[in-house]
Amino acid sequence: IASWPKLVNSSVSISKAGTLLIGDLEGSHQVYHEYSWQQKAFVETVFPALYPVLSRAEAEQLQGQVSKQDTLPWHDPRGTAERLALQVFGWSRADFEANIQAENTDSIEVTLLHRNPTITVIVTLQQLISSNPDGLWFVTSAQTPGIVLNQPAAASSVHAPISLQGSGIQANSKLSLRLLDSSFQVIRGTTPGSVSTDRSKRFRGSLSYGSEAASQAGVIVIQGAGKKKPYQAGEIMLSKVLLG
Repeated sequence: IASWPKLVNSSVSISKAGTLLIGDLEGSHQVYHEYSWQQKAFVETVFPALYPVLSRAEAEQLQGQVSKQDTLPWHDPRGTAERLALQVFGWSRADFEANIQAENTDSIEVTLLHRNPTITVIVTLQQLISSNPDGLWFVTSAQTPGIVLNQPAAASSVHAPISLQGSGIQANSKLSLRLLDSSFQVIRGTTPGSVSTDRSKRFRGSLSYGSEAASQAGVIVIQGAGKKKPYQAGEIMLSKVLLG
């Protein structure tokens, strides 16, 4: 494996899905890697959760805390989406509402509607560890309808500087880019490059980060604040990548 982590002071376990989980202490927080056996080799895989954790190891730990006496915030899909808005988007609770939009066999969609300026975000949640009544809900997608991120692809491996290209952003929208770690803090040393949009609703931008941030999962936050005067709705999209 080209990116096999050092196993000194590492924790190693097997997940309920049969994958290999390796945890390493990076700075002040634990970073987890997941590997599956494919064609006679271990290949690093990406757990689909964007929130409240990024790794299968952390998700299984959360699920393991569940008991008849212990109710976690992540039992409620709408409550999980609300916490995403507060912690990751930086919204104030009085400025938005959350409503369940659709319930499918394996997922739930929650619509987050921010007022003044208007920002609509569709949040998809799934019970990734346990599908029984005690199963916790994890965000697997969160974006304003219509936004497409062509580069980098979701769950892909990237290297600094990250080049971003996509479409579906309003012309003249003022975008900001952030790169978050597994504790949903901006990764130290992250430097957003210039972001441009055009009349065809395409956008380009870049994100740089230091070598100390490599070898972990990160969440790219694309966020347009919107305007009250002249009126312009805002946009948000989250995408997960593996930092190389």
